[in-house]
Amino acid sequence: MARNSRFTCKLTRDEQGKCDEVARVTVVDSQGERARGCARHAVEALDGLAGGRIDWDDSKGLNEFEVKELQITEDRSQVHQVGDY
Repeated sequence: MARNSRFTCKLTRDEQGKCDEVARVTVVDSQGERARGCARHAVEALDGLAGGRIDWDDSKGLNEFEVKELQITEDRSQVHQVGDY
C-alpha cells in the first residue's frame, strides 16, 4: 500500500517513476523554490544544482550517513554557485 502522496518524495524524474519513500528532506534552489523528497533523491536533485541547499530545520529523521552525504552534496552545490572549482 502506497503512503499518502502528501508525505512522499516529489524529487523524482519522469523516467524514474514514482518514489514511495517518506519525504524527509527539503531542498531549496537558488531562487528559493522548495521541494521535499527522500534522502536519496535529494542528493540527486542537489548534484549539479548550482546554489541549491538543504533546509536543515525542515529535514527530519535522517541518519548520520544521509546527513553527511547531503552536507557534501550541498557544499558542492554552493561551490558551483560561486564558481570556485
